[in-house]
Amino acid sequence: SSSMQTRQKIFLFLSSSLTAFLWMVFQNYEEMKHELVIFFVYIAVVVSLQALLIWLLGYFAKRAPVTRHMSTLAAGIFTCVNLYTMILVNHEFFSKFDNMVAAGVILFFTVISCGVYSVPNEQFYKVISRFSVTLIFLITGQFFITSMWPEAFRSLPDHFSIPEFSKHPNVYVITFDAMTPGEIVHDVLGVGGISYKKQVDEFNGRIIPNAFAERIPTKWSLNSFLAMDMDYFDTLRNKNSFINNKAANPVYDIFRHNGYKIQFLYDTYYFGDDHGRLDYYGAAQIQGLCTHIEKPIAFIGYCFPQVQKAVRSFIHVRDEVYIDYLLNRIKETSLSSGPWYTQARIYMPGHSKLSFDPYKQSDWEEFKENFQQRSRTAAGYLERVLQSLKENDPDAVLLIFGDHGMLTSRH
Repeated sequence: SSSMQTRQKIFLFLSSSLTAFLWMVFQNYEEMKHELVIFFVYIAVVVSLQALLIWLLGYFAKRAPVTRHMSTLAAGIFTCVNLYTMILVNHEFFSKFDNMVAAGVILFFTVISCGVYSVPNEQFYKVISRFSVTLIFLITGQFFITSMWPEAFRSLPDHFSIPEFSKHPNVYVITFDAMTPGEIVHDVLGVGGISYKKQVDEFNGRIIPNAFAERIPTKWSLNSFLAMDMDYFDTLRNKNSFINNKAANPVYDIFRHNGYKIQFLYDTYYFGDDHGRLDYYGAAQIQGLCTHIEKPIAFIGYCFPQVQKAVRSFIHVRDEVYIDYLLNRIKETSLSSGPWYTQARIYMPGHSKLSFDPYKQSDWEEFKENFQQRSRTAAGYLERVLQSLKENDPDAVLLIFGDHGMLTSRH
């Protein structure tokens, strides 16, 4: 019957959308969990409205048979749009597609989905439904197994030793995303004038030559820095375990042994949460899920600026400007009675976008212009950090580095 087929279509549509949602959330749970409730509500509302339209078109199929085909078409389109914006648009391969190609991909999969939804065989629907439910259980089970991985039960390798400090200044490690030496920028982009040497010289700093990040991208780079030993780092399954102190952290252990408190700061909860393991863990934004998303169509339109503005208004969130937040925290740290180890990240000047194509000259020109502009902004931020330390914490130790290069060649 048409009512039975409509219910089957809606069940398959909801299960496929739920599968895409769970897969995406479980892959990025630490990063998303602070925003998960409002994000889930948004997705639930949108998907429910889609399901309602599918049902209404199917409901009127008795009076107007054409609506049955419209119901099938709506189910196919919504299924593909949800899968594409939840998962594929954030994948490096698919992110390179322009709007026309992306529409073609959605159309191609829509045809396949409509074919599935058009099968009149009830046994076929039962098999597909069982497969969908099984897939949901497998994705959920894999998440719980992975989350229980016993990184916390590891101890430091025996070859680590804990030194005793003779002095106890505040120590700041501030990393800039894709901060790159001027010589390399000139070789890769063909532009000059990008250098942080002026700020370093002005505040009597020094540049350590031939220092390289040992892993990319950002999470691996900064966590491997804290691991201090690449063999130890490579044994961990969850590579984002050091910043939040979920695994034995030699840097934190050394500083704690010498009476230091530990803090980590970033613009969002991109690195997850510390669950109270650090003395201070700061994020300037609660709603930061879309910070590193390139295309606003992602997550069924959740990252569109209008939607983000509405979400912030609805939950009454007031975000802070990160550089001001960081400088205020530096001032507070300088007034503390005991020493602090502070690690912070500034998302400047920033690497190439996920869809960057090294074979397209237009992408090179766009990135060249953006990188020059954002490098000037990063230099200004660096100067503000140095000036703040000079005024508030002149005896502090400051280490600055880039977490990786410009990522104009990802393979």
